[in-house]
Amino acid sequence: MEYIPVGGRLIHFLEAWRYIRADQLVMKGIKAYWK
Repeated sequence: MEYIPVGGRLIHFLEAWRYIRADQLVMKGIKAYWK
């Protein structure tokens, strides 16, 4: 895996969050913060 800074890792794993059916509040928080 390529180097991904600690502070920016969550946005790179949105598909995994969707796969495990993360709560919509969690998804919205991740998207809003890093987009």
